[in-house]
Amino acid sequence: AEHLMRQGRMASFSWPDLSSLASAMARAELGHISEVRSFATSLVSYMGATQCEGLGRQVLLNVAHSAVRLRIPRTVLEPVVLRISEVLDFEASSGARPLNGIDLRQ
Repeated sequence: AEHLMRQGRMASFSWPDLSSLASAMARAELGHISEVRSFATSLVSYMGATQCEGLGRQVLLNVAHSAVRLRIPRTVLEPVVLRISEVLDFEASSGARPLNGIDLRQ
């Protein structure tokens, strides 16, 4: 993960793979490792620089939830959370399926 970040290669991996990696790190409670926090911070920043609208709900929610559990600084996380909120609000207003129980728990 650290190597991907240093090489700027996140774009060569799918969002489901990146979100799964972040989720696994959060579940393993690796937030105390600086490289893990650095990767997660880069992932959130990368997500903020992409079109959140094109990503699936689970990817969006997994990355955000994992970032919180890995103690990513609020200043990094807040803009992405606002964008996710906008995406979910737009989906709701355009008749998309409502958030399910799994979505709501995240």
